[in-house]
Amino acid sequence: MAKEAHCPNCNRAGLIHTGAFWICPHCGLMITKHALAAEIMRAGRGDRPGEGVTNADGLSGPIGD
Repeated sequence: MAKEAHCPNCNRAGLIHTGAFWICPHCGLMITKHALAAEIMRAGRGDRPGEGVTNADGLSGPIGD
């Protein structure tokens, strides 16, 4: 059995594939397969914003403006 995908926004299981997008029935997030794969890779490495990542200044927290 395939592992059920979790929503990168609300972290609940049960994303629904529509052919073009994955949709979360809980929070309404719509995400492409490519973007979902990128989110899964980032989450696996622990470098999503606010997850202990350091930015260019060496400070932890969200990266960017």
